[in-house]
Amino acid sequence: VKGKDDWVKLISWIVPIASVVSLISLAHNFGIIQLPAHFQNGSTLANTSFMGSYLLVAAFFCLYALMTAWDSKKIFFGANFAIIVSAIMFNSGGRAMKGAFLAGVILLFLLYLAFANRNRAIRVVSRIVLVAGLLASLYVGFFAFSEGHLVRNKIEGLHGMSARFLVWEMAWDGLKERPL
Repeated sequence: VKGKDDWVKLISWIVPIASVVSLISLAHNFGIIQLPAHFQNGSTLANTSFMGSYLLVAAFFCLYALMTAWDSKKIFFGANFAIIVSAIMFNSGGRAMKGAFLAGVILLFLLYLAFANRNRAIRVVSRIVLVAGLLASLYVGFFAFSEGHLVRNKIEGLHGMSARFLVWEMAWDGLKERPL
């Protein structure tokens, strides 16, 4: 992948496949089809977390293509974006995928305001919000892994988060054992 045209070709394959996965998920969620029990809310990927990660990447690729493609492709990418986002938002599971999608859209919007907006005051305020968000993320990220800290206790109190800390700590221990 060497240039913009190569990216558009690659994304032109990724996006429709993600749309098919999304349509299967939507059909299951609205009772049009019944998936086997081991697939349920994860469409063909069998797991909402895997599907969420996959659809998030595809959604942002699609958004990039929609914003940069020439006119004849805008309808194609726009329709696929709507399908993929519908699957993200209407999935009965995958709270993390919905939150990550909304956070990504907000981040992109703030980046646009901070760097592409012509109004200087809006650019300055957007940059301040971005820096404050970065500092807050670093604070939460640092103290989330401090045993007994209020931030960690609050996060562990959220549904399904205590098991994730266990997995993350095991991964960290494995990385320390064999960094390469």
